[in-house]
Amino acid sequence: MAVRVGIVGCGGISRAHVQRGYRLLREKGLADFRLSAVCDVDGRRAEAVADLAASALGEDRPRVFTDPADLVASGTVDAIDCCTAVFAHHPVAVAALAAGIGVTVEKPFAVTVRAGRRMVDAARRSGAVLAISENVHFEPRQRIASWVLEQERIGAPQVIVMGGTGTAAWFPDKIVANTPWRHQRLLAGAGAVLDLGSHSFDTLRTLGGEVVQVSALTRQLVPERLRRGPGGEVVERAVSEVDDVALVLLTFASGAIGMFGTGWGGHGRPTSFAGGLALQCSAGSLQYTEEGGLLAWDDGRTENASALFHREADPALRERFFPQGVTEGFALELRDFLEAVVRHSLPENDGEQGLRNMAVAYAAIESSLLGRGVTLQEILDGRVSTYQDPIDRHWGLL
Repeated sequence: MAVRVGIVGCGGISRAHVQRGYRLLREKGLADFRLSAVCDVDGRRAEAVADLAASALGEDRPRVFTDPADLVASGTVDAIDCCTAVFAHHPVAVAALAAGIGVTVEKPFAVTVRAGRRMVDAARRSGAVLAISENVHFEPRQRIASWVLEQERIGAPQVIVMGGTGTAAWFPDKIVANTPWRHQRLLAGAGAVLDLGSHSFDTLRTLGGEVVQVSALTRQLVPERLRRGPGGEVVERAVSEVDDVALVLLTFASGAIGMFGTGWGGHGRPTSFAGGLALQCSAGSLQYTEEGGLLAWDDGRTENASALFHREADPALRERFFPQGVTEGFALELRDFLEAVVRHSLPENDGEQGLRNMAVAYAAIESSLLGRGVTLQEILDGRVSTYQDPIDRHWGLL
């Protein structure tokens, strides 16, 4: 029986889910689902995504809602794909999970760790599926790098370097994704270290293992963000209340160490580490490249990681990672979620993983505020939450 899916939140990311996710799953026959409803507080946006879904999927137009509570109570969905702004994740998810409806939420997982814990606890109580929509987790570079490590081709991770200090699309002072709420502390929670870092912390935790301690400095370099018109004229201003750059040192449970940088503002030109990620291991190294990754050993040998994977990985594993050759992360994350809903099983990237990814981001912010290293456990159990407390009070979480 087809899983009836409702999209809640009809901004830009919902369109990516439809066009790069559900459409591809439908074309390849990789999931049995029906997009039966869409919901947004702005009815015009909901109507537009309903039209897009009907066109892209070649099926009946989804039913349109403007209140998530009405959608949850309607009995029209078995699963919710939550694409709202981050501050709405926990109220939408908790209500749906309490009703036995499976939920996947876009990154960042929640506005604070307490909000994320409410979601995880709600899923545990109801038994409904909770997942994090993290497309990077399922994409080839991360999948293949993880396989290389599991095969012990270059030994155990020792040092991981990842990231940069600026995002070209929003550099030096653009309103990020044309969404001013991303610069408001009560609505976004944090800035670049949470919004962008959520992707990267998934990668770092997947490749390096669990993070146990974080030492970081976060800063706000650009106090006002701007949106400009075609002629360069300023048409919107947004005061920034959150970080726009972060430098983070990580200690992993394995003893490996990591260095991570992220940001979306500054001056001049943004900077980045070559390839975006370099992994030094006990018997060799891996560096991300456009072709997937370069492996290197002390004797001078090199190998393309993607070529090695496709030549030597078990065919069943290749098909599991990239069914019918699909490598689009949006499609693969949604397929994983839909399969978990059908099977009543734990998705590969479940809510606990989403919670831990964002906990690393908040460990960085709390570390910078306190001027000391912070353990992940201190963040997860709420012992350290000075930065988050005003946000939690605003949302009734304290």
